[in-house]
Amino acid sequence: MSTAICHVHHFIHELIFATSGIEVIAARIWKRLTSELLSLYSRAMEQVKFLVQVECKGHLMTANHYFAENLRKLREDRVTKQLTHLSSRRIQDSKTIYIPSDDAFKLLAGSNVDSAVQEAHDTLQSYYKVAKKRFIDVVCMQAVDHILITSPNSPLKVFTPKYVGQLSLTILSELAGEDSVVVEYRRELEEKVRVLQEGVKLLS
Repeated sequence: MSTAICHVHHFIHELIFATSGIEVIAARIWKRLTSELLSLYSRAMEQVKFLVQVECKGHLMTANHYFAENLRKLREDRVTKQLTHLSSRRIQDSKTIYIPSDDAFKLLAGSNVDSAVQEAHDTLQSYYKVAKKRFIDVVCMQAVDHILITSPNSPLKVFTPKYVGQLSLTILSELAGEDSVVVEYRRELEEKVRVLQEGVKLLS
């Protein structure tokens, strides 16, 4: 999530400095936008924390059909591995045939405790395989795509014509106006021009 935020932040920064034309003005705009951008980044992080809390504090549940498929495959793989390990091999008609030994049948019978432990392990492994993919998708869709990119309040849509239109003349002057030194110098020049124009009138 932090990496996604860094990419978005860098993109906005580069865009403002590339399109403003004047670096001083771009720096002022960027300084003003930073606080608003940080609050939106915090909102994205809060969404991820919420999703983590849902996964960690809620009940383990899923309606994904791959859970049952994963569980079936794990059970089959476990039993096959155990039988293969405890079976004798015999080649018949170019095919390998496994003949279960007495130990293999004892293993399949097993104790209730062992069976319960293996079943719990398979169930949790199947669930978390599904839950991990679900969590990654939800973070991508909600926190990254929606909050950071596509929502009306995303960081990419902060600096808009509407945003600029709502700024006061004072703030606009601070952002895009000239430096106070330049303004003062212009005022002095205008005063000199006025005095000279009056002098021309008197001489004529």
